[in-house]
Amino acid sequence: MAWKQTSRIISGLTGNSELTQEQLAEVLGVSVGAVYKCESRSSLPELRLIMEMADFFDISVDALLPHSSEITDRFHSYIPSAWERFHRPLSRLAVDRALAYLDESAKRMADSEVVLLHGDANATNCLEDPQHPDSFRFIDPNSAIGEKAYDLGMAIIIAQDGFVDCPLEIGTARCRRLHERTGVDAAVIWQWGVIQCVSIPLVYLGIDHPAAKALARIADAWAAAEPFK
Repeated sequence: MAWKQTSRIISGLTGNSELTQEQLAEVLGVSVGAVYKCESRSSLPELRLIMEMADFFDISVDALLPHSSEITDRFHSYIPSAWERFHRPLSRLAVDRALAYLDESAKRMADSEVVLLHGDANATNCLEDPQHPDSFRFIDPNSAIGEKAYDLGMAIIIAQDGFVDCPLEIGTARCRRLHERTGVDAAVIWQWGVIQCVSIPLVYLGIDHPAAKALARIADAWAAAEPFK
């Protein structure tokens, strides 16, 4: 995934310090190819590498991480274009609702508390924590900064058992539970759940994933209601 802000900053820091890619790679203990990918926007560096770069250039880690504005911009561009490309597999209401929620997120960001996002919070991206029985930790984060509800919205739609028969009831119940356990506004969690549920079936259609149509139906059902308004 190309993160414009991060690659632009890294490229600028390298240029200002008059370091070659080879020299920066040697300092950081990585390959020249890894540095090239960062500067050319073809790959976001691992969080460990971002932390080492921040320490080397004496700047904050936050300054090197993509922020929520890039995430919302990416969704804003991808959802309508993919919707047309795949012959409008979701309702117009679902697409419009997702885009409206993205606009609301962009407006909130000036006053929202931000966190390091995982980006793909699901069961396949977590491992059991051996130091804390019956607890788990996420692995392989996408390393971006954004509002807390982003990852929680993804958690609503994992494990779709029963969703097809009663998508609204199960979805809102999960949203309330996430709100109770985290204190994050249920309406904002719901909004990110809708955004994810609209975008994921479009991604799935591109790879012929069998769950694409079922998720599209869930997205249509969720978009038709605003249970936390």
